[in-house]
Amino acid sequence: MSARDVILSACKTFDLDQGELSLRFPEHVEKALTSSGYRILAPGEMDRETLEAAAKVARKEAFNAISGAVVCHGEMTHREMESDADDIAAAIRALGGKQT
Repeated sequence: MSARDVILSACKTFDLDQGELSLRFPEHVEKALTSSGYRILAPGEMDRETLEAAAKVARKEAFNAISGAVVCHGEMTHREMESDADDIAAAIRALGGKQT
């Protein structure tokens, strides 16, 4: 179900007879979204799964770029190429350390 559908469903199930609409409704929508598997993130925030996926893609792309350069110019071992690619992936993962 899309986030929009979850929110619409939450609107339909909210008890409008309660006088605390402005206080309880945001919590009701947030609960509906999180119970459906959505995460609420602040602007600029990334969840750990997204950071890990980015790190894996970056490592693969960095390794391919480094190994392509080495083929043309030589002078680097396979382990050194892997280490450089790992450093890039680690830098991306470190971004997650700043999240709450």
